[in-house]
Amino acid sequence: MNRIFAMALLILVVGAAGGVLAADGAESLEHWAQRAPIKFPADGENRLVEFPLTNEIFHYAKSDLSDLRVAVDETDEKVGYVLRRAADGGQRETYLARLYNRTYLEGRQSAVTADFTQKALKDHLDIITAGDNFRRKTKLEGSDDEKDWQTIREGAYLIKVRDDQHYQDAYEKYTVYFSPNNWRYLRVTVFNDPEDRGPVEIREIRAWRYIERPPETVPVAVANRSLAAIDNGTEIVFDLGYSNLPLHALKLDFAEPDFFRRIRISGRQTKDSVLSVPVESGPPREKKVETPWQHVAVEAIYRFSTGGNADESLEINLEGCRYRYLRLHIDNGGDPPLQLREASFSRLATFAAFQPKFKGTYFLYFGNHQAETPSYDLGHYDERLRRNGVIQAGLGPVEKLTHDEKKIRPWSEQHEAILWFALLAVVGVLGLLIFRQFKGAPKEED
Repeated sequence: MNRIFAMALLILVVGAAGGVLAADGAESLEHWAQRAPIKFPADGENRLVEFPLTNEIFHYAKSDLSDLRVAVDETDEKVGYVLRRAADGGQRETYLARLYNRTYLEGRQSAVTADFTQKALKDHLDIITAGDNFRRKTKLEGSDDEKDWQTIREGAYLIKVRDDQHYQDAYEKYTVYFSPNNWRYLRVTVFNDPEDRGPVEIREIRAWRYIERPPETVPVAVANRSLAAIDNGTEIVFDLGYSNLPLHALKLDFAEPDFFRRIRISGRQTKDSVLSVPVESGPPREKKVETPWQHVAVEAIYRFSTGGNADESLEINLEGCRYRYLRLHIDNGGDPPLQLREASFSRLATFAAFQPKFKGTYFLYFGNHQAETPSYDLGHYDERLRRNGVIQAGLGPVEKLTHDEKKIRPWSEQHEAILWFALLAVVGVLGLLIFRQFKGAPKEED
């Protein structure tokens, strides 16, 4: 009985100590460095409230924005939120078809007519056929009356290759591309692969097109700009004032009417970095060095205004680039330098949305690089709330928070050595007690 009691006591003590550590590590808003008030109308309760993230948030928050928190100031009660990042703005429109008039030509081909019920512009066709390993040629024809058929495309292949070792589809191609058309009826012919046995079943056909829409963007002001002539070219350095902005594009404008130039783009977050230099007879020494530039892209810009047909390309795609400093090296070759008139940056818009559930002033907290990605129920039903309308909100001035480090540090961090010493002592004593219990226990007879 004593042995069982001792083991139970050991488990209880270790579990309690783990609980203390876990509780001490609970998230506290005192660990956040900045916050900004969220301003929205009073009638925003029980509806989705959405606000755009500002440059300061990207600058001070973690790069993945996992340290954002929405809380009520009066109670420090946290509220779930969701992020909406600006996508490319494109939309895929899909059209399903009714299939009829199936025909088979033994060992050669299968065909079917697809009725889309109305005329609709489309330029992609997904053709789903039976089988695991094949390479089948196709032919597409279009009509509005099922009498006069026009060839849309022929020779495109449907491909499916199975990985026999893992019994998985290693490669599959079932989409056929063609010039945009709005035929109501499409006749699809699929020619047999040499390995096909019997008729090929055409299981499903769907048409679609991708409609391009520009993404939501926000202009980014240039904090500072410098220009210098270097190595048969021009070097322009931009300081955007903030780091980690999800940049979208750079638009340039020059005074010259006709030109063609190559541009090398590079970036960096800081002007200087601090390196730790080992010292043989002492602690490492810190050395300040210039931060190296990182390659971003190589682009071409041009403007041709002669001949009566103006043509130009002066926008540089910067998606994926999050540097504060950007350097453009314009290769002038033997031509004189271009006269820069304007340079405008933009970034992708990002929004946060939440559902107010408490009375009080709401704040967005950010600037805790130890914070982990939260998970909220709101992410499962926010689209339903959007159907009832979204309250547009904004952020007020950013407030830098100051805290007493001793006050906000958990007791376990302030007295970590004492805690672990006590825990080890208890484990040691209980271990000794259990050892004695086992040693003193009578041996069982065979």
